[in-house]
Amino acid sequence: MPVQTAFFTTANGRCEMPLYMVDMILPNGYEIKDVMVSGLNLSICGSLVGMDIITRGDFHLTNNGNTVFKFAIPPEAKDATKPSSIQPSFTSFDAG
Repeated sequence: MPVQTAFFTTANGRCEMPLYMVDMILPNGYEIKDVMVSGLNLSICGSLVGMDIITRGDFHLTNNGNTVFKFAIPPEAKDATKPSSIQPSFTSFDAG
C-alpha cells in the first residue's frame, strides 16, 4: 500500500507516482530497512538505485578503453586482515 505520492519529471513529462516504504534484501543477504521507493514504470530494468543506497557501499567507475562500473555493499574491508562478516554483493556493468 502506498504511503504517499510524489511528482516526478521524466523524459516523458511530469507524472504523479506512488511512494512505498520497503525493506531491501540484496543478493548477498545484506538488508536495508525502511527505504522509500517510487512506483515508476522502468521498462529497461527492475529497479533504479539512488544515492541513498549507493552511499552505503563502495562505488567504482573506471575507464581503460572500456567503462566498467562496480558496486559493493557492505563496503569492502579496508584492512585485508579483517574481512567483512558479510560477503559484498557485486554488480558490474561494461558500457563498452
